[in-house]
Amino acid sequence: MHARVFISHHNSSGRVAGELNEYLESVGFTCWMAPRDIRPGEDWAEAILNGLDRSDILILMVSPEALKSKHVSRELAFALDKGIPVIKFHLPGTDISRLESFSKDEQALNVECDKGIQDGFAILKTLLLETETQIRRKKKRLPKTVRFGLFLIIVALFLLILLSRNSSNKPKYPESMCFVQIPAGTFLMGSPEDEQARYGAEGPVHEVVLGSFEMMTTEVTQEMWHDVIGTNLEEIYNSQFKDESGYLIPAIGDKYPMSYVSWTDAVAFGDSLNLLDTLYTYRLPTESEWEYACRAGNQGRNYSTGSDLNIDSISWHFANSGNTAHAVATLQPNDWGLYDMLGNINEWCGDAWHNDYTGAPGDGSIWGEQSNGFRVRRGSSFISSQGLHRSAFRDRSREELRHHSLGFRLVRIPR
Repeated sequence: MHARVFISHHNSSGRVAGELNEYLESVGFTCWMAPRDIRPGEDWAEAILNGLDRSDILILMVSPEALKSKHVSRELAFALDKGIPVIKFHLPGTDISRLESFSKDEQALNVECDKGIQDGFAILKTLLLETETQIRRKKKRLPKTVRFGLFLIIVALFLLILLSRNSSNKPKYPESMCFVQIPAGTFLMGSPEDEQARYGAEGPVHEVVLGSFEMMTTEVTQEMWHDVIGTNLEEIYNSQFKDESGYLIPAIGDKYPMSYVSWTDAVAFGDSLNLLDTLYTYRLPTESEWEYACRAGNQGRNYSTGSDLNIDSISWHFANSGNTAHAVATLQPNDWGLYDMLGNINEWCGDAWHNDYTGAPGDGSIWGEQSNGFRVRRGSSFISSQGLHRSAFRDRSREELRHHSLGFRLVRIPR
């Protein structure tokens, strides 16, 4: 399978970009190109960055209009910063000597089209194959930065152990953390095609058989986080996000959900609990465990099969939240005693993201790792519309994402 290619271009070059896309895919490459690969309603800026994250090589279609485009400049800067190889495809009539940001730097290969577009395509294919070979050689050995990062992690863990032994403020098991027993059973996962507001990633509907497990009755709160990790949300926000654009002030309080936590942060919280409690193993729920627990034995859109359920009674959403998170367990729980399974904040699951349920496991286990860096999040949040507050709704985020509407809860099983 050939490398994944991101085609960066200005709208004025859309026709040629489309021809290039068709040519490359006809010879085995996988391409990402806006607006073709942006889903309806998806945030364009995030979709483009996600597309770049999943790509191995960036092809930059250099034209007079592209030289002036801030969007194209940002895509080039992101690729160079991430170490993604860049091939610049110069369209006829383009003078790149005027702008330093598009100069022929050492990190980029250049393809001229003096003899015509189709000849340029053929030259580009050869460069792609050569670049692809270089990428595969580099992947056989961990990069120096990765090896150095692993060394730093080991050192940090060693220091953390020393500090935990000597610190007077040792982590403790949160007294406010409660779990309920989720019974073993079978359910139909996903949404039927006639469910209002559903989309393709929620199907096909398939049967899942699960064993019993315990799930937290609420999201992890700021109080629980402080008890286990020793930091609080206000400190984290003020030190890391306050001066960054796009990071909104979170709702602060002991009983409010913990947010601004990445998928890795959530996994680390469970690992810390595993050191504090030798009777249980703690982890993020699998996606099927989450939906099974959310439905609580019902196959309706929300917690109930009834059509008269008032969504305001179970869920904080865009229309009733006041654009802020709320203290946990302030609305009606589902039939198994779980609060805020819909709304308030999105919740991380353990699974890697897949675009639909084709090939999904039927035993409730975590679904196989992907290399795209995305993880499943469930439940929607206080900034989401009511149509997304459904048991079957699913979405994705990069596992390093931290957001004021994204948190988690855990499951546990006896050791």
